[in-house]
Amino acid sequence: MENLIINLFPDPLNLGLQLFVTLVLFIGIKKYLWKPMTDLIESRKEIIVSELDDAKKSNEQAQFFKAQAESDLNGARGEAREFVETAKRNAEKVKVEIIEEARTEADRLKAQADLDIAQDKAEAREEIKKEIVNVAFELANKVVEKEINDEDHQKLVSDFISEVH
Repeated sequence: MENLIINLFPDPLNLGLQLFVTLVLFIGIKKYLWKPMTDLIESRKEIIVSELDDAKKSNEQAQFFKAQAESDLNGARGEAREFVETAKRNAEKVKVEIIEEARTEADRLKAQADLDIAQDKAEAREEIKKEIVNVAFELANKVVEKEINDEDHQKLVSDFISEVH
């Protein structure tokens, strides 16, 4: 039991010496190592804070550039939409002009064709009239040359009608 008490309570000289050495070690560390360690930690802290500030500024700048790029993109989309709408309007105008020109040309060609047909009809009528007059003269010559009875007269008229057709 006595060993137990000795083991539980250390020797006062040994305890005093350990406390003294610990105090000297603590004072030595405080005097020679504490300041450089705190300076090192402080400089590391400043570097980290500086890097965080730089990262924050870079992030803000990136957000600004992103917003500007989106704005530019939306503007470009608007310009593209406007360009397409203008092109559609111009194409519609050209389409209407082409259709109008085609109608005008078709009307002109139809009027020219009607005029040509009317002229051809007039020429055909004139030729028919000339032909009828020629046939009538020939018939008159035949009638004068020959004395006509009813039967001959009927035959001459039938022949004349056949020639006209």
